[in-house]
Amino acid sequence: YLHSRRDEGNVVSGTVAIVVPCFMPNEHPIIAETLEHILNKLEFEQEVNPEASQVTVYCAYNAPDGWTHPIEDKLKEMDGKRHGKWSRSFRSVRVPDSKSKASNLNYLIPEINADYTVIYDADHHPDPRSLSIAVAKLEREGVDCIQGSTYIRKGLNCMGKLIDAEFFVTHFVIFPSLQVLSGTGFFGGSNAVWRSKFLKSQAFHHSAQTEDIEYTTRALLSGAKIQFCPESRSGELAPVNVQAFWKQRLRWAMGWDQVTLMHFDNIRKGENISCLARMGIMYLLPLRWVILMFMLVSTVVQPIVLAVYDVHNFFLDGGERLQMTGPIQTTMYIGLAVLIGTVSVALASVIAYERRDNRFLRQLSMVIIFLVIAPGYLVLQLMLVCVSLHRIRNNKVGDWVVTQRTAATSEDTDASAKPAAEAVGKACREVAEDECTPSAISDKPVASSSESETPPESRAPSEIFSV
Repeated sequence: YLHSRRDEGNVVSGTVAIVVPCFMPNEHPIIAETLEHILNKLEFEQEVNPEASQVTVYCAYNAPDGWTHPIEDKLKEMDGKRHGKWSRSFRSVRVPDSKSKASNLNYLIPEINADYTVIYDADHHPDPRSLSIAVAKLEREGVDCIQGSTYIRKGLNCMGKLIDAEFFVTHFVIFPSLQVLSGTGFFGGSNAVWRSKFLKSQAFHHSAQTEDIEYTTRALLSGAKIQFCPESRSGELAPVNVQAFWKQRLRWAMGWDQVTLMHFDNIRKGENISCLARMGIMYLLPLRWVILMFMLVSTVVQPIVLAVYDVHNFFLDGGERLQMTGPIQTTMYIGLAVLIGTVSVALASVIAYERRDNRFLRQLSMVIIFLVIAPGYLVLQLMLVCVSLHRIRNNKVGDWVVTQRTAATSEDTDASAKPAAEAVGKACREVAEDECTPSAISDKPVASSSESETPPESRAPSEIFSV
C-alpha cells in the first residue's frame, strides 16, 4: 500500500506500446469505447509532444474470412493518425490467418520498438494512474514484467458483485501471499507491463487454452522475473450469465492443468534456473493441487470436525470426552491461523484501498459474503479441476471458447457474432484437432519471435507499424 502511494507520485519515462488484441466479431460493440478510454483517460505522458508520441496504441484483431463490420471502417480511418488528449499514435491491424489472441500478439509484438509493452484485453478500462504505477514498480524492482489487478467495472448484478469480491481477495491477498511463498508472480494475460526486449524473446503458443500461463511458465524457466502489483488496477466486464462464467472458469482450469502437465518434466529438471526458482514454479503449478486440498480441509473439513467434536461433548452425559491432541490438534491450529489471517488481511485491504472510493461499503460487504461462502467456492474449484483433468485425460479439451460478456450482449451486437465465433472454432478443429493435448503441445516447438505463425508472404512490412 505504501509502495503504491509512492509510485503514484513518480515521474516515469520511456516509450510504451499499448496492445489491445481482440476477436472482433465478439468484441466490436466494446472496442471503440475501450480505445477511447485508453487514448483519453490512461495517464502516462508528462506533456503533449506533437512531434514524437511517447505512447503508441495498437489494436490487433482477427475475424473469419469474409466477416465485415462498420467498426473496421472507423479503425481504418483512425489508423496512422494521432488521437486523444495526449496526441497518441494509433495503429489498427487485422491479422491475416489468425484464429487466436496468441496469433494476434505473435504477429504484432516483433515489430514493436518501444521500451515497454502493455497488454489489455478488449474489455479492459485501466485506472488513470495504473500504467504509471506499474512502470514505476517495474523500474524500481528491476523485473521483466509487472502484473496488475482487475475488478468488475460493469455487469454488477449479484454474480458480478461476487466475482468482483473474488477478484479483490485474489489480487490483494492470495496473489501477494503466493509471491512471498514462491518468490515469483505470473502473467495473467491482461493489464501487464513487459520489457519489450524480453517479450519479443519468445512467442505465445496458439494452441494452449491459457496462452498467458503457458508463456509465463517458459519465461520463468528461462529466468524471467515477474511480480504482482495489485495497486495497478483495471476494470473488466463480467460474464453475461452463469453458463458463460462456467465456460470461462473451466477454460482457465484446463489451461492451468494443461500447462502443468505439459511442462512438468522441464520444471522438475530446471536446467537453466536455480533450485529456489524451480521450487517457486513447482509451487505455482503442480503444488497448487496440494494447496487446494489444504484449503478445502481448512474451510470445509475442519468446521465439520469441530462441529462434531463440540456437539458430541455438549451432549455427553458421562463417559470419555473427545480430545484433540497431536497431529490433529496441530492441523486444526494451522488451518485456523490461516483462516483468521486471510480474513484479517482481506478486510484490512478493503479498508486500505477502497475507503476513499464510493464502492467501499459495497465492496466491504461483498468481500465478507465471499469469505463466508468460501467453502462453496473451493468446492467449485475442486469440481473444475476434476472436470479439467478428466477432459485432458480423454483428449476432450475442445476449442478455445470466447467469453460472452455483459456489454457485448447489448442491442448493437449483430447476429453474425455467434456464427463467426463458431466458424473460428470449426477452423481450429480442422487445422489442429489434437493440438490441445499436453503431449501434442509439448512435442511441437514454439516459434521464436522471429518465426511468427503467420507465413512470411502474408506478413505486413515493418513500416506499417510506424507513423
